[in-house]
Amino acid sequence: FATFVKNEPEIKECFYITGDYDYSLKIITENTRTLELLLTRIKNQQGIVKTQTIVILSTITDNPSILLD
Repeated sequence: FATFVKNEPEIKECFYITGDYDYSLKIITENTRTLELLLTRIKNQQGIVKTQTIVILSTITDNPSILLD
């Protein structure tokens, strides 16, 4: 799965997480059709049992540059 994710240019971030799912992906794609195609490729990966898709409608704040002490 990691190799697949690294080779998909529309997948911008991938996090291994705790909880009901194993991974959280940040995807930026051209439109709903390209999103559907990518989701189909993801769902066809070996070992994928269940996915959940959340679409961000707008951004309230986005501060990617955080200084860590």
